[in-house]
Amino acid sequence: MMNSRISISGLSRKIGVVVASLLLGSTAMAAQQDASLNQLFRMDVPSKSAQGEGYIGGQVTYFSLKSADLLDIRGYAQYGVMPDITLSLTVPWRKVDIDGSGSESELVDIRIGGQYNLRQMIDPKIAMVAAQVVIALPIADDKKGLDKGEFQLEPSIVAYKSFGEMGGGVLAGYAQVGFNLSSGAHHLILAAAPTYTVYNDWTLVSEFYLACGRITKAGSASDLEWIPGVIYRGLKGFELGLGIPVGVTSDAPDWGIIGKVTWAW
Repeated sequence: MMNSRISISGLSRKIGVVVASLLLGSTAMAAQQDASLNQLFRMDVPSKSAQGEGYIGGQVTYFSLKSADLLDIRGYAQYGVMPDITLSLTVPWRKVDIDGSGSESELVDIRIGGQYNLRQMIDPKIAMVAAQVVIALPIADDKKGLDKGEFQLEPSIVAYKSFGEMGGGVLAGYAQVGFNLSSGAHHLILAAAPTYTVYNDWTLVSEFYLACGRITKAGSASDLEWIPGVIYRGLKGFELGLGIPVGVTSDAPDWGIIGKVTWAW
């Protein structure tokens, strides 16, 4: 059985960092109209969905850790309720298999988010910037250690910058700085990705993703991944992606698979 809380030591620490990375990396979803630049695997941008526009989708993530396997399946949705204001919902299910210790699985904490695009104050030509707040609803059993199982309030600032075409491809970057008002943890996410369209609606991706900060009061950690992958956009309104994350730092997973599908209207 797993510890009642995810600790910051050994295997439990690694699982905690990967889970936190999954949660933080999914709080700001990209708008479908920007898909050719930034609807990637971890890198998301301030939403540009107009009022009445939105999307729904699902993502399956498998991570191989040193002594465990992590499976995360989640559905997500976003909807523009007013100009520059969007609401989002993420519903995740998670399973962890630990070598020699069995497995745990359950529906974990649901995230409800709100985002305000600051393009009226910051010129989008400089960068796309938004303020967002995510509320975590305590669904998980904290004794299983798959999530915190407590109410959380997470305000953050997210920014995205496209550097335009370079060598036939497109280079973009993303940053997020946030603070958990419930636990006192803070985080910083940085990501960069060159993309290259090789044939009609097929795009190759080479994404670099870094999540770091004080994940809990017990200490800090960092998760650096390289995610090569491919994205297909040949079906109207749909986007399908397949990526293979490879861990670079000791806190990152050894390797994994990310599959996602999104439909926008």
